[in-house]
Amino acid sequence: MLSIRTPWTLACGSFAFVLFVLCLSSSTALSQTVQQPPSETWFGWMESPKRQLRTIVRVNRDETGAAISGSMVSPDESLKEIALNQFEINANGDWRFELVDPIASRSVQFSGVQTSPEQVTGKLEQSGETLSLNLQKVGTMPPETRNDLGADSVWLGTLDFVVKKLDFRIRVYSNPPFASESAPRFLFDSLTQNVPGIPAQFNGGADGQTTLEMKTIGAKYIGLLNETGDELDGRYIQNSQPLKLVFRLQRKEPRIDETAKKDPPTQKDPPAQADPKVEANPIDTAVTIEKKSKAENSIQAIQTIQSDKTDKTDRTNQTELSDRTVVEVPFEVTYGAKPMKGKDPKTADPGIRLAGTITIPKQKNKEQTSKFPAVVMVTGSGPQDRNGTVGRHQPFQTIAHYLAENGIASLRYDDRGVGASTGDFLNATTEDFARDAISIWKHARSLVELEPTKIGMLGHSEGGVIGTISAVWEPEIAFLILLAPHGVNGSDLLKSQIDRISEIQGMSESDRKVTMALQGRLQDIAGGYFSDENSMRRDIQAAIRDNWDGLKRIAKSQDPKADLEAIRKGLTAQIEGQFQQLRMPWYRFFLNYDPSPNWMMMRCPTLAMWGSKDVQVLPELNRDKLKVALERNSELRAQLSILPGLNHLLQACETGLPEEYDMIDEAISPTVLSTIQVWMQQNGFVDKQ
Repeated sequence: MLSIRTPWTLACGSFAFVLFVLCLSSSTALSQTVQQPPSETWFGWMESPKRQLRTIVRVNRDETGAAISGSMVSPDESLKEIALNQFEINANGDWRFELVDPIASRSVQFSGVQTSPEQVTGKLEQSGETLSLNLQKVGTMPPETRNDLGADSVWLGTLDFVVKKLDFRIRVYSNPPFASESAPRFLFDSLTQNVPGIPAQFNGGADGQTTLEMKTIGAKYIGLLNETGDELDGRYIQNSQPLKLVFRLQRKEPRIDETAKKDPPTQKDPPAQADPKVEANPIDTAVTIEKKSKAENSIQAIQTIQSDKTDKTDRTNQTELSDRTVVEVPFEVTYGAKPMKGKDPKTADPGIRLAGTITIPKQKNKEQTSKFPAVVMVTGSGPQDRNGTVGRHQPFQTIAHYLAENGIASLRYDDRGVGASTGDFLNATTEDFARDAISIWKHARSLVELEPTKIGMLGHSEGGVIGTISAVWEPEIAFLILLAPHGVNGSDLLKSQIDRISEIQGMSESDRKVTMALQGRLQDIAGGYFSDENSMRRDIQAAIRDNWDGLKRIAKSQDPKADLEAIRKGLTAQIEGQFQQLRMPWYRFFLNYDPSPNWMMMRCPTLAMWGSKDVQVLPELNRDKLKVALERNSELRAQLSILPGLNHLLQACETGLPEEYDMIDEAISPTVLSTIQVWMQQNGFVDKQ
């Protein structure tokens, strides 16, 4: 379904330290001879105020017992490993090693003291910041799966926002080496946003009431444990809004010792280089580029990324960097800050800080003075990170690397309240997100490496709407590239996608008419205004009552013995619960906002593309609405194209249904990438190669 923006926002800051995570490998898999002692495994928790990650250090020794090399892995984030540089354990028990960041020109240093044969007290340092990392020697790591991450119990739950679902996980550790029964460890994971390890404080009452508080993200979960002890029924509370959330205990899977699959690197092995497109998360390396004068503001302290041959088994990013090089550097932009009035600190406003990554082509030589065209990349609906991550795909990262390889720079950023960005996501509307995008565009115009007259926007889905709003507000935006943009208002968009998905899934035309009639009534209620909760409930009950004959027929066709009264009560309760979420400002704006008038006022060259199998933004419906607007704007030069066989994410697909997205190998079709490149050349924004 449509990637609707939801009221749940993971306001979790990024880890201050870069942990280059590597493939878990077990010392039990190493060859052990009399001449060569076995390698050692050391475990510890890397803890910041906002995240806790399991950390494993492997120590390889020579035949004399001297430490000769080591490796490090955080299995909570990845199974890829990295060799440690300058690894040393001296006779006094002093430990030192370094992890080098292949993306940013920085490193992380570890120093520690071995206080006993099985304990090391140490710390990690990077850019003046320090985290403790205490290690304990273990025989072998317990086997685990990617679902349980070695936890003694795992609970999974899903927040259902009508058209989007967010998956969460609770992990409980109560056994060595991770924790103990007297001091268990509770962690909260956002699976959808790929953010593991948020610390949680647990409080369980005798009446079965369970409370988990995630102070670092300002959230709390309160649930009631059932009699069988395998389900928590409760409410997730963030920003004072309670949302129904049920967690279910997961059955233990047979655990395979994944740590024994490969040997750790030895001294003869070259240091493992993390794939810059997959493992080195720019969110974790975000630094501030201080605002200077326009003449001085530049992309500084950058690290050239020399592309490697990607492991052919890694299908996450299909567009690989070639033998040429590009440059990436994190950035931050803050806007909207207001000083304190008088002596009242409550009147101060820190503004919104947006964190992202600049990707820029490498200058061919030091004498080159030409500036690059650039795009500001704007994500679609829903809280998204700078890479537009959907499952295992990161389409914005793929696009950024392709553009840089073809002479075009880009800036991509975390949505407000997501990743390393701050701000209130819950109460923001599409127009607020347009202000965010414009602030990034203005920052791009201040960078000396970029040509200010050739900086445009590239938006996907709702990001396309944001692009058109921005172009109307800021006529100097050079161009727009819109992927699957909306042409109709949100109410029509939502009804059309639900109807198309239901059709593909086999629902008859008569049944679809019934469900769409109810859907239309409910959207009218959600987009309108009601004085109190009771009037809202009355309107919902009336909508169900007026469509009950058709709904009853559908229920009977599926189960002749269905309890119709129970179905009516369940449907009513479900819709009422969802309406608490549909009252959020974004959703009300989305339902009523018609983006097509923007196309009557825009002046910049525009490329818009849809996939012919897009079931979320139907191509013909939205394109044709925009064509009508274009007839009233003789000054707008626009190319509107429907590309055959592509879905909403612009991937080559079979049905176009959302459940296919993560099963498709490519992050985005090469046809889309080449179309962007050719269009940029034809419109004079980049030189023809």
